[in-house]
Amino acid sequence: MRPELIVAEKEFRDHLASKRFLIIFVILMLLSFYGVYSGMDAYNKKLDQYKNPALVMDQPYMKELVNSLQKQIQDAEARGDSPESIQDLRDQLNSYTNPPMPSVLEVFNSMVIFFTFLGMILGAAMGFDQISREKDEGSLKFLVSSPIYRDAIINGKTIGAITTLAVALAAAFLLAIAIVMLRGVVPGLDDLLRIAAFFVAALLYCTVFFAIAMMMSAVTKSTSLSVICTVGLVVLLIVFSILALIVSGFIAQAIIGPAPAMDYGALMNNSTGSMNVSSIMSNSEYMNYSNKLVAAEFQISDTITTVSPVNDFGGFMGLGMGGIGNAILSKTPVQSLSLTMVMTPSTKQISLLDSLASVWVKIMVLIVEMVVAFAISYVAFMRMDIR
Repeated sequence: MRPELIVAEKEFRDHLASKRFLIIFVILMLLSFYGVYSGMDAYNKKLDQYKNPALVMDQPYMKELVNSLQKQIQDAEARGDSPESIQDLRDQLNSYTNPPMPSVLEVFNSMVIFFTFLGMILGAAMGFDQISREKDEGSLKFLVSSPIYRDAIINGKTIGAITTLAVALAAAFLLAIAIVMLRGVVPGLDDLLRIAAFFVAALLYCTVFFAIAMMMSAVTKSTSLSVICTVGLVVLLIVFSILALIVSGFIAQAIIGPAPAMDYGALMNNSTGSMNVSSIMSNSEYMNYSNKLVAAEFQISDTITTVSPVNDFGGFMGLGMGGIGNAILSKTPVQSLSLTMVMTPSTKQISLLDSLASVWVKIMVLIVEMVVAFAISYVAFMRMDIR
């Protein structure tokens, strides 16, 4: 057997027996169980709405929304707006009066947020002491003195850890699929392909944080310092995402310009004192400005935070909007964030390749970050003084 595989087998066994890994694995399984069950409840509600659209249309807010869209279509036709904008309004109206059949992928979409944060913790927890622990315990000196080259040691450690991550994620995915099928929902071929792609993306995401943590373990002098640097980097990424959102707001405001005047008195419902949704929707000038401002803010923030693995996989602030996970699990184009994003579902179906193409930059960034972190770890370990 190759030396790398001997080291990988030992690391794999050690990880599976580690209390740290077992605790995180149990949390992963519990959150996956909760995510799938909550996702199934949401799926069943949408399925009921698909079978009985009258249940939704009888709601006062929905009637108001439909009436508003009908009025917008009439106004757009009277103004002579472009056929594309009129058709877009009609598609929006049709999405409410004839809701599309929900996809089982929505069940897994509810797991994106869990994987975003727990995957980060799992990968980092497995890598922060890969080298430093061996150095602290003195076992690294024994390893390099044995008839195994240094490159075989670090390659074996990497293979063993990635294999452990794959097993943990595979168990969570198999649990999710089993629950879905036990609830009477059978995924189709395209659904299974997207779930498999999501699994690969989640594994890549976890591996990025493992690589970063192992890099910290290789360049620092002790495990405690490695932990501090790894946690500090994670906190820095989260703070960076928040600051990017704030900065993008100022940039978007400067690009779009000041907001048009809006008569708030005319928008108030005299009987309840609340905002009248229909009046807001019918104020097309203000709505167009607001949507452009929020969409620009999101796009600028998304561009700035492309270097953050959390935003690349989990999307906007790690909340599952616009990230790799959301794109893979959505059969419709991932729309830009806007005030009407939730209220304007797309009916256009796209293939898995198109979904991957829409986030290819984020995928490449994750791959580059993983390779760079592994390369630094490799060089640092090969040049490390172990005396």
